[in-house]
Amino acid sequence: MLDVVALGEAVIDFSQCGIGPMGNPAYEMNPGGAPANCVVASARLGAKNAFLGMVGDDLFGHHIPGHWKRKELRQMVCFIHSKE
Repeated sequence: MLDVVALGEAVIDFSQCGIGPMGNPAYEMNPGGAPANCVVASARLGAKNAFLGMVGDDLFGHHIPGHWKRKELRQMVCFIHSKE
């Protein structure tokens, strides 16, 4: 039995992480979205959880499931929407 099941969006937030070599702001990719954040936070607390959602077939969409595996999200159903 699961403690938390989240259904919804998984997005990429871009957070400023400093200044680049040319003096411009530098940004890093951070997975986000309220449902996704809830399951990652609950996994850190030891909950059995799952996420159900969809991401794009691009760099960002492939980054999100990899991030979750590193955060020990136990169950994930994340459909990748390919270009038609």
